[in-house]
Amino acid sequence: MAMTVKVLFVSPPRWHEMLYPAIGALGKMVKLPPIGLLYMASTLRRDCDCDVAFFDFNLYDETAPDYGVVDGFVDDFRPDVVAITSYTFTVYDVYEVAKRIKALAPQAKIVLGGKHCQIYPHETLSHPFVDYLVQGDGEAPFAALINAFAAKQYDPKIQGVWYKNADGSIHDGGAAATPKNLDVLPLPAIDLIDRSREAQYGYSFGTGRLEGTMYTSRGCPWKCSYCMSAYSDHRYYYHSPENVVAGVEQCVEHGYGLIHFFDDHWNLNIKRAKDICRLLIERDYGVKWTMRGSAKFIDAELAELLEASGCERLNLGVESAHEGILESFNRFTSVDQIRGAYEMLDGRGIALASYFILGWPDEDRAMAQETIELAKSLPLDFAQFTPLTLAPGTPFLHDYLKKGLVARDTFRDYTLSPTPVFKFPYIEGKLKETEVAQLLEDAYRQFYLRPSLVWRHVKKLRSVRELFNKAKYGLSLAWYSLRKFLRGTRGRWVPADKTDRKSVLEASPSIAKVYGSTA
Repeated sequence: MAMTVKVLFVSPPRWHEMLYPAIGALGKMVKLPPIGLLYMASTLRRDCDCDVAFFDFNLYDETAPDYGVVDGFVDDFRPDVVAITSYTFTVYDVYEVAKRIKALAPQAKIVLGGKHCQIYPHETLSHPFVDYLVQGDGEAPFAALINAFAAKQYDPKIQGVWYKNADGSIHDGGAAATPKNLDVLPLPAIDLIDRSREAQYGYSFGTGRLEGTMYTSRGCPWKCSYCMSAYSDHRYYYHSPENVVAGVEQCVEHGYGLIHFFDDHWNLNIKRAKDICRLLIERDYGVKWTMRGSAKFIDAELAELLEASGCERLNLGVESAHEGILESFNRFTSVDQIRGAYEMLDGRGIALASYFILGWPDEDRAMAQETIELAKSLPLDFAQFTPLTLAPGTPFLHDYLKKGLVARDTFRDYTLSPTPVFKFPYIEGKLKETEVAQLLEDAYRQFYLRPSLVWRHVKKLRSVRELFNKAKYGLSLAWYSLRKFLRGTRGRWVPADKTDRKSVLEASPSIAKVYGSTA
């Protein structure tokens, strides 16, 4: 007789996230609901005989990391299966959570999913506290696995499901089949979120509204050399406009005032993007929303529809001011297209944000400064500057390994034996690592501490809380820059948060030696 399976979904903390060779002036500025887990939970509710629960470590105190906050939840729920989303950047915390829960509930099967499991499946399963992993779109294979458990079958042959055989060998389940129609998925189970803590989700400079997350599409057709999404099969598939709006309606009923569409490329299908906007205008929910997309797929009509449908912030990848670097990145957007898109978007009441990368091997200081100047010349409200790094699973890392420019995949080593402190490997080209770190500090200071930008933000303020939050971060950045200058520590990375800084320096004397014992 089949049993009812109790499944606990866990979003792990980011207490020991990999360190970027960059500044930590503003700390962690965003927490968003782990919507992927909630899609999985709703699918299990529909397709399986199971009880589901959800626990998010990121809604608990980050100033005093304590894996024990989950203990009472596990003791009360007594799960048969624990599903943990995993990223290589946070795998130390993923493992610590898995070990903790396994000790509390030895009978529970620990199942990991997420991009990390596609890149390092064998390494992940080598750990005794990991029982199964799911590769690719996990809703269907995970539901099949839970149904197998209900029938007391623990070695099922399910596409996308990996596990250790009795003899210690690995059963390779391959990657899950890509859904042909995302609309067959039920809406995410956002009712599982702890309502008493839900207000913590969102951006730290927000207005105090309840903020939620949605994915309206999956995948990415591009092959950008620095991006982990390039590790996929490059398919792009999406929910219909009607299904997207149904998800928005659910969020509105739940009390969300702001929804973040967190697709890699929300507007890649420009017709679909326009249809979504038109439906939002027609339904008039009164909800605001943000999206991430490409400047290449914005025209005047879409710009008007974005404004009319409640788009509050739009994030576009710019990356560099140099066409040669954009070509090296395998980017298919020109600087002229970027400028043209922002000309159409400026003045519409939409906050504009862009991402920039510094430190391409052939880039010198003058070229990097030109990218900073491009950011300052665009009508942006926000800019994010990051160093180019050898991220796991990227074509960039694969190419360096193939050419022998790096001796080994340090992320693979980290997956096998993670430590509390791990810094992204940086490949020095014309610019040394310390020079890139200095340029990043300069970029944030030059961009954000301009009177014209301050005035731009003042004109767009919507609440006293938003004024307080933005002022706090502006003062934090100014004080950070002054402190780095006075202490002579420019170009040396340490976290801004005192507790994090102390733990980092105590955990790794080498970090303290290289980056300095003070910020």
